[in-house]
Amino acid sequence: MFSILVFIVCTSCKSQNILQHNEIENIKSVLEAFGNSNEEKVRVFKKSFKDDYYNSAFISTIGQELIINTNRDDLNKVREIKDSLNHRRIYSSFEVDSITNVLTKSLLNIPVSAILNDKDLEKMKNTYLDDSIHWHKKLFENTIVTNNKSDTSVSVPVFNIDNSLALLYVQHNASLSLEFYEKKDGNAWIRKGMILLRRAD
Repeated sequence: MFSILVFIVCTSCKSQNILQHNEIENIKSVLEAFGNSNEEKVRVFKKSFKDDYYNSAFISTIGQELIINTNRDDLNKVREIKDSLNHRRIYSSFEVDSITNVLTKSLLNIPVSAILNDKDLEKMKNTYLDDSIHWHKKLFENTIVTNNKSDTSVSVPVFNIDNSLALLYVQHNASLSLEFYEKKDGNAWIRKGMILLRRAD
């Protein structure tokens, strides 16, 4: 199964920069993290995400966008700091709100340029697969691969220069986003945040 993924990714890559072996291993790890970041099993369409506008070229334009960080740990961290400030009389309510706003911007609203530079984005652009591939049903955990086009569609993850950050397009029935994953100790990947690209209201 894993060798099939290696073959598909290597032969499908449009870039002259062929993915390194450790990047291919990381693809599987990021997809597992994607599946495990949801409380219930995700239903994923059998073909990877493909779009004429949100494609490889779009990746190089996201440097000025914001990542809305949805990690519970960071959100809880802001709440804990605010609560501790509220219990200290040296701060006024205005000062507490001001500090909370600063923490929110620094921890929960992160510019892409703060974590990915132009060279990283160029590498991601050059290694992104604009053509769909077929997902193997046993490729990632906590996920069901389906024949239903209305189910979630996920692109092949791409990585920055040092393979510490990954991004992938995730299209749900009514929305499309870029999700960002960060590599932690022991090759564990966690969801760092996302950019909402479009939503059907």
